[in-house]
Amino acid sequence: MAATGGQSFVMRQLYKQLPSLPWIKKLLVFDIQPPLCDDARVEYYELNLTLPESRREMAQVLKEEHVDTFLHAAFLWNPVRDRVWAHEIEAVGTQYVISACVEARVRKFILTSSTLLYGARHDNPIRIPEDHQLNVAHYPNLKDKAKAETTVRSFAEKYPEMVVTVLRTAMVLGPSVDSYLARILSRPVVPTLMGYDPMVQLLHERDFIRAYIRALQDDYPGVFNIVPSAPIPLSKVLQIGGRRNLPLSNLVSKYLFQGLYASDLTDFPPSYLNYLRFRVVADGTKAARLMGYKAAFSSAQTAAAFYDATDKGERE
Repeated sequence: MAATGGQSFVMRQLYKQLPSLPWIKKLLVFDIQPPLCDDARVEYYELNLTLPESRREMAQVLKEEHVDTFLHAAFLWNPVRDRVWAHEIEAVGTQYVISACVEARVRKFILTSSTLLYGARHDNPIRIPEDHQLNVAHYPNLKDKAKAETTVRSFAEKYPEMVVTVLRTAMVLGPSVDSYLARILSRPVVPTLMGYDPMVQLLHERDFIRAYIRALQDDYPGVFNIVPSAPIPLSKVLQIGGRRNLPLSNLVSKYLFQGLYASDLTDFPPSYLNYLRFRVVADGTKAARLMGYKAAFSSAQTAAAFYDATDKGERE
């Protein structure tokens, strides 16, 4: 198999699991930096996905190595301010990667995605199904991820012989997670929006990588929400962690986060404030029915595990 995003959270979790995955005979990793993994099965290829020639170079390697399965994980775990670079990595880079896989006749392609792409809206369904429209118009940091998914799904329709799997995961927490969400929730006082207490889904990092291993091991074409069974209110998350909330009015929070973000004092984009207002709860029944996937940790258990590791100073 082969993968991009050698230093991404997905791949770092996969490296940890490699000793228990003997069916992976070789893992080719395409990235601009070597992966932090000493498993002898991992082979590194230096490749910059923002360059047009990366498609040709990758296709050549995939052909020579007779790669069967490709995991595309070269996505930005945290929001970034350089939107041009993010566009080249996520949107354009995905075009190069899927084109290379088609040229090399790779049999299976797995794409990392997120339930955040549904957007935080007042009219979201109680449980959002996979065929619900992606709503990223008001979220600049998510537009390229949505574009990447659209590109891959278009290729899936054009080349039905390729098994294409898209895993839209809920927000991930755990001892190894270093994200804008983890940093905000770990603070003694957490900003919230006055009058709002949205339901949230928190996916434990172990359940997160379990979904990818299942998709790597067997064939599950289509789009799947990978989520815990029971969402909980944001206030309950903070209660579990013994954190205080700081309720802010919509107007105050808007200008506050605009200033903090512009001054590089937070990595929480002002556009994400809607996620503190409206629920984004995805329906996981399709993954349960077709993949046999069910998260072992509930959202409450995930929050408890995260805060336990945080407060003990055990987070990596």
